[in-house]
Amino acid sequence: MNQKYISCVFALFATSFASAAPFTASNLVVTQVGSNTRAVALNGSATEVLLKEFTPSGTLVQTIPLPSSGSGTKLTLAGNVTYEGQLSFYNNFFSMMGYDATAGASNVALGTATTFPRVVMIMDKNGNIDLTTRMTDTFPNNDGGEAGPRSAVTDGNRIWMAGKASPNNVAFGAGYRTTTKGSTTSSIIWTGIGKSINVYNDRLFFHNTTGILTPEVALPATASVSNAFILDFTLSISDFCFTDADTLYVADDSGTKGVTKYVWSGSAWNPVESITNGLLTGVRSIAGYKNAQGEDQVYVVTNTTSGPNSIFKLVPGEFGSQFSLVATSGTHNRFKSVEVFLPSNTVSGTLQLQSYEGPVVPGNFRFDFYQGGVLKDSKLANVAINGTYSLNTTLPAGSYDVLVRGTTWLTKKIAGVNLTANTTMNASMVNGNANDDDSVDLLDYFVLSDSYNLGLGDAGYNDSADFNGDNSVDLLDYFILSDSYNKESDLP
Repeated sequence: MNQKYISCVFALFATSFASAAPFTASNLVVTQVGSNTRAVALNGSATEVLLKEFTPSGTLVQTIPLPSSGSGTKLTLAGNVTYEGQLSFYNNFFSMMGYDATAGASNVALGTATTFPRVVMIMDKNGNIDLTTRMTDTFPNNDGGEAGPRSAVTDGNRIWMAGKASPNNVAFGAGYRTTTKGSTTSSIIWTGIGKSINVYNDRLFFHNTTGILTPEVALPATASVSNAFILDFTLSISDFCFTDADTLYVADDSGTKGVTKYVWSGSAWNPVESITNGLLTGVRSIAGYKNAQGEDQVYVVTNTTSGPNSIFKLVPGEFGSQFSLVATSGTHNRFKSVEVFLPSNTVSGTLQLQSYEGPVVPGNFRFDFYQGGVLKDSKLANVAINGTYSLNTTLPAGSYDVLVRGTTWLTKKIAGVNLTANTTMNASMVNGNANDDDSVDLLDYFVLSDSYNLGLGDAGYNDSADFNGDNSVDLLDYFILSDSYNKESDLP
């Protein structure tokens, strides 16, 4: 697998309510444990949670209190548990996990999942909040140790979660898990102690104590066959974010390395810079994106076990990057996590894949969005055997030229795509490009000839010549090449 590949009205146990104004693009949304007026230090009791929207420069836009008392579903956090309260954003939905516990309940992280159900908050881009997902089998405490929910990410219905169970046993609800909105039970997708879980380019990524992984299935609904490490670490990783498909930032909560930037070389993720300048502690949470000018915009929340902490922005400089202060919490409350609000648009449709039959799934196609001849975004999308696909982009509405690229297919240009909240984009793809040079010619015939009459598992078999995806190179593949002979890609 390719290694490359976020006023309350409520009713008992079924809580959906509007509690905020619509968010503004590129603003920060931050999780805070402890109210603004809290007068005592944070402790292990269930503690109220606020969501705060800031401008990138640190001006407070709005504060959204989550329900922490009353007869309906609550969402609180243990005030002094480090890893709780991670916020994610994906597909126009914010999500996080907490406890259905009244503020002040003692030692909430030591309670079972039936005493304090693990609640998933889903909030859309207009500030509508849903708390109907109350897990009773997820990240429980069954032996007196500390356990609980840490993070969640959702597409609006399917939810993926990370946390810790005690004991750390799958039978007791440990590991990375998945469920659907409104459910009370979940299923395992990977074992281990979970910290942060994110989706980038419509693919799930998560990490344990030694690295970042991605499942074999891009967005699994059940246990995956396998998981692949995209990067192993020797640092104390707490969170991570992609700003594009080739740029990854990893946060270290120990205070040793701050944030490390990695760049994809084509075969491996290589560290290019570790940034600590401007920080006095480690980093608990990180979020970022690439702006219209192609510049990385990265924000972090610092790690502390007592007293105030802060939000910082990463600022590149001629003599190295450094962190600039954005906002600081109060004495008796703490920021837990930061996300950037980048509303996304959905593009879906069908690619007509010339003479493609399978059973091999065509896999990832790349969709490059151009405006005025300038590349604005590049997305990978898994295309099914029947050619259907769906992807999300944070590009603003407007007109774009889109180049569609896939292995053995010539690049297809779709001009003047009108991008809206939900855009349908179809294309007819030309097959037969065995050597990936954007033309079907004699060189492709040579690739086919070298593998002719060979099948999957045979020495010398080359799947780049298996144009119809049936795991063999034969006369059917020759017919495809012949039909496409002398055709070239739609390059800009």
